[in-house]
Amino acid sequence: PYWICFYQSLDLERKIGSESGVCGNYLAFSLSMLSVAFASTLMHSAQLRLFSCNDSVEHKFYSQSTQRQLKRLDIGCALWMIVFFSICKGLEQVLPIALLVLPFFITGAILKRTERYHLYTVVHGLWHIFSAFSGWYLLTV
Repeated sequence: PYWICFYQSLDLERKIGSESGVCGNYLAFSLSMLSVAFASTLMHSAQLRLFSCNDSVEHKFYSQSTQRQLKRLDIGCALWMIVFFSICKGLEQVLPIALLVLPFFITGAILKRTERYHLYTVVHGLWHIFSAFSGWYLLTV
């Protein structure tokens, strides 16, 4: 879903243009969304072992250490989006949406930690859909 938001925000930039400053700039949002899309795709690709290379590259990419670093990158980029919207839209708009979406993230983390992977997959997928939609909503209001 983040890749769709990235593409749509570029399309808005092309059709509407931007106001001055970072907060009125669809391109700034697009680059922020691109960082989330890229980090999330890398992390989940490593988790699912989607890339097949030679054994030494594969071992390094799929190591626990690399996955921890990719997870930090993914969460860091997501936190940057929250900061971006908090600065540009104000906490009064961001907080209610975050409180609707955050339970999916927390529940997914609990399900993963308790090794209930099937439920985790569903809840974490919903987290991605709702968080991407929330970013798009905040951009367009």
